[in-house]
Amino acid sequence: MPDTTTQQPILVTVPEAARLLGIKTWRAYALINAGIIPSVRLGERCLRVPVDALRQRMNEMAEAGAEGRSA
Repeated sequence: MPDTTTQQPILVTVPEAARLLGIKTWRAYALINAGIIPSVRLGERCLRVPVDALRQRMNEMAEAGAEGRSA
């Protein structure tokens, strides 16, 4: 039987995504609207951010920042 106590969520709310990124919630919504952060709409009012996509985007942003500093 798998241990469910250590499983991470697949989707997080926009405020949770903002907290993980260290940005304000309104900025997270702006990045979602711009297509920079992917999101999933569940129903009419429920917007979630896939954790894997968020991690990938954070890694891409970190790499871009590192390249900018080394130039």
